[in-house]
Amino acid sequence: MGSEGPYFRAGNEALDYLIANYQPLDSKARFLVEALPKFASELFSEAESTAKSLYVEQGSNVFSRLIRRSSMAVGATSKQLLLARCIFDLFLLMYFDEVSEYCGNKEISSLLVDALLYEATGSEASASNEFEVMFEGTQDSRGIHKFAVAQEKLAHIKDVGAWLFGRNWQR
Repeated sequence: MGSEGPYFRAGNEALDYLIANYQPLDSKARFLVEALPKFASELFSEAESTAKSLYVEQGSNVFSRLIRRSSMAVGATSKQLLLARCIFDLFLLMYFDEVSEYCGNKEISSLLVDALLYEATGSEASASNEFEVMFEGTQDSRGIHKFAVAQEKLAHIKDVGAWLFGRNWQR
């Protein structure tokens, strides 16, 4: 994006694919690409903050909450990190909707979501299969592809994002 543009995490396959295959980018897509590092940092920070609050408040009693709150000084637990990643996946779902509306291109929007995921976490998007959606959980899958699988298999559920989130992060 130029020598004076934003710094991007190396190895971002979705971003590399977008830049290689969708040139020239229109002004809206270019803005979204250039904003990736900022959006990634801010959204993941918000996911971590939300996870911290939710994790502490999920303590079954006042002592449990006190222990959890006090242990935050030591660092995030694996359960808290998993919760932050699940929250971030929900943010990505909303980001996809907003970016699709803004730029009018679902293919570019999908690539931007995957690029944002990698920029924020260093993880590539991964997909869940039907068995994981229905029985095992999708908490170890990153990105929004799991929501598409869930929407296909669970069409009777109005908000599959909330459904997947609610049943997965506490595993």
